[in-house]
Amino acid sequence: MATPTLRILQNLPLTDADRGDPLKVIQALGTHIEGDTNYRVYRQQFYSRRRRDGEPFDDCIIALRDIAQKCNFTHPPILTVMEDRILDMVIMELATTK
Repeated sequence: MATPTLRILQNLPLTDADRGDPLKVIQALGTHIEGDTNYRVYRQQFYSRRRRDGEPFDDCIIALRDIAQKCNFTHPPILTVMEDRILDMVIMELATTK
């Protein structure tokens, strides 16, 4: 591991047990890299996202999924909730399309 990465890792809020879990280490590094943007900011981005002129439908759904992963939609199971929110956005888009 590179020295700058090791320095960051040593300063992450992880217990000794967490430091031994590669998944928790990767998640902590990901959070560090992504920053601490409030999930409500991402929700605002999620709910304001509209399909752009000429944008393929699949690309719009992919963009919604990317944003939804940061929205703290934590009610189990998360994928079902995310898919439900994405479906809400699709329906809202269809309702407002001329």
